[in-house]
Amino acid sequence: MFYFDVCDREVFLSFRKAAVKNLRANSDSSEPEIMMGIKHISLLLEDAVADYQRRSLTLLHCVKNYNDKQVDTAAAPPSDHS
Repeated sequence: MFYFDVCDREVFLSFRKAAVKNLRANSDSSEPEIMMGIKHISLLLEDAVADYQRRSLTLLHCVKNYNDKQVDTAAAPPSDHS
């Protein structure tokens, strides 16, 4: 699961960087607006990480199903076409 952790961290850092940049650009915003912006960025981050994990699990299931079919094919007795 190390790969997932590294990717999740990269996604988090990317969103955090965007949030900081956005907050600096809008420094005249009120405190409630800033807090709402941070909340919005956090929700986007959660969605992005969840989507990444769903896609990764789907890919892993596809690979497992493919490997299972290969094992089934290899274990099947040869057919006699004579």
